[in-house]
Amino acid sequence: VQTHREPAKVVASLGSFICALSRAQFPDEPILRDKAGAARAVIAIFGTALERGSESRRKTAVDRHFVDISYEELVKRPKAVIEQIYRYFELPLSDSFEQRLDEHIAQPRHEGPGKHRYDPREYQVPADILQRSPDYRLRFVDLLLES
Repeated sequence: VQTHREPAKVVASLGSFICALSRAQFPDEPILRDKAGAARAVIAIFGTALERGSESRRKTAVDRHFVDISYEELVKRPKAVIEQIYRYFELPLSDSFEQRLDEHIAQPRHEGPGKHRYDPREYQVPADILQRSPDYRLRFVDLLLES
């Protein structure tokens, strides 16, 4: 299962996550508070991974093992997306699993101190991020568009 989200949002979100983990483990290291640096690291690592993954998925034998999901759709309609995944892989969806899934989805989304909050502007995502990874963007543009 590969989820797809607009790269600028991914960079800021992962940068925030990296900074939070780094601060927790190494609270006395000021370099680990460098949000723009974290964003650059995300771009370097995940940009390469995205390109390599896109290259691999040109092969039908590899690509058929993936189902592509819009992150936005997963957030808006989680049950429908999970059902789509199960259908794609021809997996049975048991009544007990559907019940647990419904119960989980009905729970309020986490709010408060543990919620992932960040200001994307603090991560200084380069303006040309939308032009990077052109093969990926061309193939998955419909999954990256937000409604």
